[in-house]
Parts: sequence; C-alpha cells; structure tokens
Amino acid sequence: MNKAYFVTCGTSTFNKYCRNIAGGDCKSLDEFASRIGIPAATEGSALGTTIAEKIADKISRLDEKKIATVSAELNTLFSIRGEHELEKNDNILLFSTGAWEAMLSAEIVEQVLLSKGYANTSLIVTKEIVKGKRDFELGLPALVRNMMEKYREFSDMHNMEVIFVVTGGYKAMTAVTAALGMLLEKRCYYLFEGSNDTVDVGILPVAIRSSAVPKGVYEAIRMGGAFRRSELKNKLHLSPADIGMYMVKDEDGNYRPSAMGSLLDCVGETIPACVPEVPIEVSEAGKEHSYPEWGAIKKADDIKDNRVLELLRSVSRALHGYAEVIHIGEFEGAHGDGYGIRYAGERDGVVRLALVTPPMRKVFLSVRPAPNVKLDELGELCRDLWKR
Repeated sequence: MNKAYFVTCGTSTFNKYCRNIAGGDCKSLDEFASRIGIPAATEGSALGTTIAEKIADKISRLDEKKIATVSAELNTLFSIRGEHELEKNDNILLFSTGAWEAMLSAEIVEQVLLSKGYANTSLIVTKEIVKGKRDFELGLPALVRNMMEKYREFSDMHNMEVIFVVTGGYKAMTAVTAALGMLLEKRCYYLFEGSNDTVDVGILPVAIRSSAVPKGVYEAIRMGGAFRRSELKNKLHLSPADIGMYMVKDEDGNYRPSAMGSLLDCVGETIPACVPEVPIEVSEAGKEHSYPEWGAIKKADDIKDNRVLELLRSVSRALHGYAEVIHIGEFEGAHGDGYGIRYAGERDGVVRLALVTPPMRKVFLSVRPAPNVKLDELGELCRDLWKR
C-alpha cells in the first residue's frame, strides 16, 4: 500500500543553512536574495522558488549525513527511509506556515526531495499563520482544515495509509498536528534535535469524550459560519470559559471554531457511540423543580453547569446494568466545597447519592435498582465507588 506522509515544516533549513550563507538574520525575502547575490527580478513566490531551487541544488550535492544536519524535516524522512518505511513512490505533503522563512525552508526541502527521486512531493501553505499570537489563534484552525482536506483525499478517496511527521514547525503547530494524528489513529514520527533515531510515537487509544464538550459547541459547529458573542452566550448557552477554549474571534469581531473546535469539527466522525447510560430524570417527571444554582429544570439537560452534567453522566455510565433509573431530588446545604459524588445510604428501596456542588450544597440522587439487581448489591457497588 502506498503511503502519504504529512510533514510539518518549520524554519530549521533557514536557521541552519540559509542564515549562514547570508551572514546573519534577514528581515525579508528580498533582503536575503540580495545578500546571496540573486537579483530580485521577480517578486513573491516566484522569487522564493528561484532561491529555493538554487539552494536546494547546493544542498543536494552534499552527502546525506551533511544534509541531515541542515534540515530537521529531511533528517526525519531520511531516518524513516533507513528503516525501509519511506519509499520513492510515496506521497510527501509538506505543511508550512505563511512566514517567509518557513515557506523558503519548505520549498528547499521540497526541491531536495524532488531531486532525490521523491516525485510525489508537494507543498501546502497555511497563509493565515505567520508569527504573532493572533496569527496562530486564527491560523491553527485553517491548518487543521487543510490537513483534513488532504487526509480525506489520500485516506478516504485513494485508500492510502497516512503517517504524520511532527519534527519541524512551531510548537503549537506540531502539538495540534500530533493531536490530530492521535484522534485519527495514525502513526506520528518525531526526531529529537541532535539525534538520528526517529521515534515512532505510536497510536494512543484516544477519542473525544463528547459528553465533556458543551452541546452548544457542537451546535455552533453544525450551524457553521460566524457568531456574535451574545449569540454564543444567550442562544447556545456557552460560558466565557467555553468560548475561550472552543471559539476564537476573527478580524470582524465574530467568533469561529478555534483549533480545539476545529479538531471537534474535523474528526467528529471518530467520536465513538455513547456508552450505555442509565436514564436520569427529575423526581416528578414533567414538573419543574427549582434549584438555587440551576433555576427551574424539567430534565437533566436543562442544567447549564457542565461539571454537574459530566458528574451525572459518569454516575449514569458507571451504574449501567445495575440501576433502572436515577432521579434528581431535593437539595440541602453541605459542608466543604468543590464538585463530587458521595454515597449517602439506602432507604425506601433506593440507593441515595449526594451530588456535591459549590457553593456548599448537596443535591440528592435516588438510584432505583434494575429488576434483576438486589438493593444491597447496588448499595455495595455505590459504596465502593463513592464512599468517602
């Protein structure tokens, strides 16, 4: 099976080779061209390609041990090739940011690989990422989208094995790419600086825990487009913390999915089916109950506190097969703070649990045993799980 290598690219080639031949730092591509004696007869990408071809020609003439010292990306790929993984007919996709040093470095890597017979090498530039913090906030989601577009092309359409190489690139860029690789259950290669031994990070059995993500985030992703902050808060019920984690403000003042939100969007199909859960109901179905922090609720999903919802769902999943239903009941003041579940005894044919929420409050849960489970069996399980 042919493979497709998704390679994040940084500025190592510029830092280790180009800066030396230019005699130091340069503020622009034109300045760099002038220092190495290439007239700026053309501008933009054409000039960059001309420079890249000339430098790549010089680098290609070096022995491979020397080549490995001037490019982290080439060093990693050649190390993989040494393990009989990378083959000449494989596809190599180089993902670069829009910073001119990064684009030049990636173009040089591309030209060297082409000269070595890796004909299926191509460059994808995420122009939204340059250098500043705002560039990364807005650009990382674009990087994820670019990678997923290519992933669907090579994996889904052409049935190729996709492998991620995350040695080069800015730290945030490689971190997001590694996370994407893990979520897609694909191998990731990394090479430590100063080493020639590539590390196969392996495939961790990770998945998105959908119950931990506010429903409003998924609704925003499904709806698409941009949102005003008031819409996220009032219509989708997202807290300031949720907005800060899953959304990012664009140049127009609207909010779109951040890098985290884009990972949810792009790998949504990998979210596993929900673990079986015990139904959670308010004590008297159909009637509203008022709670100091939650307001009036008719069902569990009316609760807007995500930590509480996650605790309820963890209880629901843990008791699947042992309980028939969990009722949310009365509340009272409590000693202590923080969130948690406590075993609170057995009475009237149910096991009672206390859901502790700040500030200093208990909400009691009544757990009715499943038809084939005795009350003392359910009680013993709950004591083991939640007795403090």
